[in-house]
Amino acid sequence: MSRYEDYFKDIDFDKEWNESDWAHFFDAQDKLQRDIQARTRLVPRGGGRDRGLGFRRVLAEFGMDPDAPQPEPFETSSEYIFFEGPRSIPFWEEAAEVGTLPLYNHSQALALWIADLCQSHFPKIAKKSYKSLSHKRLQSAVRDLCHHAPQIPRLVAAGHGVGYSTDRVKGNIVRCQMALFHADACVGVLNRFPQGHLPPEDDRRLFRAVLQLRNDILNWISHLRERFVPTGR
Repeated sequence: MSRYEDYFKDIDFDKEWNESDWAHFFDAQDKLQRDIQARTRLVPRGGGRDRGLGFRRVLAEFGMDPDAPQPEPFETSSEYIFFEGPRSIPFWEEAAEVGTLPLYNHSQALALWIADLCQSHFPKIAKKSYKSLSHKRLQSAVRDLCHHAPQIPRLVAAGHGVGYSTDRVKGNIVRCQMALFHADACVGVLNRFPQGHLPPEDDRRLFRAVLQLRNDILNWISHLRERFVPTGR
């Protein structure tokens, strides 16, 4: 068994997957990625035929680089947010850019706004050491918000990359459920965010925007199930 197959040994690749199967696959994928990142040096490859070649093709089929299975996050440049792609290609077609997906544009714009707010109001907070409990709470809240917010567009984009066909849309849904987890986490962070550190208008707008995004993800998951998952499957 190759070093890649070992992570996926309990997954049945010969059946049609439900959402639990996709979640199991993504968990294994994430574990493999964490282990790769934890290595301190690259192991030289031996000569001869790669016995994991067949499984490497399976990874590639699911949009993964066998040597770095986690898809690279999309660029967060401002010009990318509002790029809608060719208007003749709807979002569910294989060639459609992720920018054709309104939920991605919405979540990406919000993530960049959060990053800008944190940078403008708390530019040095991550590097400081505080004794005050209130400042420690603020530091923790800012750190958590800046961690969770960019995961949302990344996972929505990853779901889009999995696809919308009958055999793939459940994987798309699972990725969006992961995005929902991070949106819920952002709502939780803002609920405990110390008052008085953001202008009141920004505070209110930010909470409304995050809550709206959270609801939009829920609606999107329902839409994917209703439109792309055949009844009874």
